[in-house]
Amino acid sequence: MKNLLFILLAVTVIFSACEKEEEEITTSSSAAVFSCKIDGSNLSNATINTSTTSGSLSITATTNSYSVTITIQAINSRNNGDEIPFSSPNFGNVSIGSTTYSNTYFSPEKGEISISNLDLSGGKISGAFFFEAQDVTPNEFAIVNVTEGSFSNISF
Repeated sequence: MKNLLFILLAVTVIFSACEKEEEEITTSSSAAVFSCKIDGSNLSNATINTSTTSGSLSITATTNSYSVTITIQAINSRNNGDEIPFSSPNFGNVSIGSTTYSNTYFSPEKGEISISNLDLSGGKISGAFFFEAQDVTPNEFAIVNVTEGSFSNISF
């Protein structure tokens, strides 16, 4: 009986001395995010919408002050790591109040979209961008610079 009591006491001490393994909980944010600076002012916490027309993906981010749209042509032929120069009009547009600015036929170094993650089957894209845009009103030549642009987990 003493042996049985001793064994039960030893088992109790051994199990109580062992630390319980903690489960590691890993969370990842899959929320869509779009941010940039427009002439130095932050655009963040925007409402994000996408549309796909004729093989082009447009991503629009809208706040009370701004609306920014970037367009990626031929989305189905794009890959991770693609760098797409803004060599055609309307790759990037900015609306500030009632004024719309668009990239025009600027040289490619004045605008680019870089794709960092593209999942065509899952319909998600992430990347970075910058561009220069000019007022689209005839005879108006005001320019805005969109810098530090990034987008992640955008569904399309």
